[in-house]
Amino acid sequence: MELYSEYPCWREIRPAFLERKRDLDDSISVEERIRRASLIYGNEKGTGKDIVCQTVASDFSELLGLSAKELSGKASDLSPSGEYLFAIACSCMESSAHALPDDLDTAMSTGIHYPILLLDELLDREHSNVCKRIGKGLENLASAGAVIIAATHKPNLLENVACRKITLCAGKVLTETVM
Repeated sequence: MELYSEYPCWREIRPAFLERKRDLDDSISVEERIRRASLIYGNEKGTGKDIVCQTVASDFSELLGLSAKELSGKASDLSPSGEYLFAIACSCMESSAHALPDDLDTAMSTGIHYPILLLDELLDREHSNVCKRIGKGLENLASAGAVIIAATHKPNLLENVACRKITLCAGKVLTETVM
């Protein structure tokens, strides 16, 4: 309860669950698809909130490390790590969309409300080079204020992101470490 009184915007942020890459849609650019991830919550194109969504989508994309070339291109042209970063950026928008203000002035004065991401074995089957880039993007998001909860069989992939590590076996807590 104390957390909500200290950070009232957290009441509006909804966790985004991510367990795989997104379906690729080549009819629009990656950047537009990330921005449109917030539209599923009724944010209409051309409104003040849409402008805020464009700005926030750009900020999330930059934090995650998506390049201008990746953002302007088609989703099917993304590298494997780019596909994951694209999926994470869309999830960031879905999580934060409810908490975004309706105008850019308010957004600039209150700042971005960072997302809550639930990652379920997202990187467990990927090559270490792919994981490095994604890990750096997640690290940047977490440093900026995002809450990231990850279930993984490869905890070393997310060590730079974690502030707490809980090891489970058969549903029981074996260890809990504050990083």
